[in-house]
Amino acid sequence: MNYLKDTKDQTIFHFQNGYIEVTANGWELKPYTTEMPEGAIDGNFGFRSYIHMKDAGVFGDFVWKIANQDHERFLSLCSIIGYINHDFHDCDLKAINLTDSPQNKSGRSGKTLFTNMLSYVRKVVSMNGKDFDAKDKFNYQSINRDTQIVILDDIITKGRNKFNFDDLLSNISEEITVKKLYEKPFRKFVKWSVISPSPINTHTASQQERIISFELSDYFGINNSPLDEYGLWFGRDFNEDEWNRYYNFMCYCSSLFHRRGIITA
Repeated sequence: MNYLKDTKDQTIFHFQNGYIEVTANGWELKPYTTEMPEGAIDGNFGFRSYIHMKDAGVFGDFVWKIANQDHERFLSLCSIIGYINHDFHDCDLKAINLTDSPQNKSGRSGKTLFTNMLSYVRKVVSMNGKDFDAKDKFNYQSINRDTQIVILDDIITKGRNKFNFDDLLSNISEEITVKKLYEKPFRKFVKWSVISPSPINTHTASQQERIISFELSDYFGINNSPLDEYGLWFGRDFNEDEWNRYYNFMCYCSSLFHRRGIITA
């Protein structure tokens, strides 16, 4: 696997027609000096301006709406996208906790769709949070050597079976050990996103230092889905122009993160 790796000050996205180098100053398409790496994004990158929200495409508009159409919250969520897409781990690592707002009683706010959209630029594995058992030695067998982001979806935050955040602390800041049947175990770093209906309770300094929580607005819900709003399935129904709006928006988020770090909501 000869792909270029992210560094402290840059994020790399590999496309069919070259790789994008994103820094605090913007992003640039560069040619491969060797053959195209295995696992490159299945698409060509084309530059789009990003000056107004209309240039951000439907995903950018979706992020604007789940951020409550508030400029500072929008920047915060964009910086979170930039952080979790940054495949670099020699830093202060945190899990991203996406939750519903207290006003949203029915869920379906777009949490899972938001994290699923990361899979178009990064290698993502989603795990059922309700079945998560930190004591199971094969708990991470769905993770591969090229996995970059792990989504722990729909954890339980109340009751006797509620999720214990302490079970995840060391795996956020250190390499995890992946054991698969009939294979040699391996260790690797990943970025974590934890999806829950309400915020994870944190009581200790160690817990609070390892989590960034973001409440999604109640713009989307059971009576107003993204499909109702936009008339298309995210990803599946994107044309070439919409893909490039998406790719450029993701680059904007990465550049914002390199410029300002994670912006607190």
